[in-house]
Amino acid sequence: SLLKNALKILNINNKNITFQLVENKYKKLVKKYHPDKNKGDKKYEEKLKKINQAFGEIKEQLVTKLN
Repeated sequence: SLLKNALKILNINNKNITFQLVENKYKKLVKKYHPDKNKGDKKYEEKLKKINQAFGEIKEQLVTKLN
């Protein structure tokens, strides 16, 4: 599923997912793969795109479950 893939991209395999957990993992990965730290490396740009998409998907799913 999209959610499982998104969690895998953010390295989350915990059943008790909280928004705080997701946000913390997201922030760590963004710092690691940010273009300012990896200038000109397309591999890192693609990885960051996937991380951003994954975070958006998880956030959407969590908001939907809370409402």
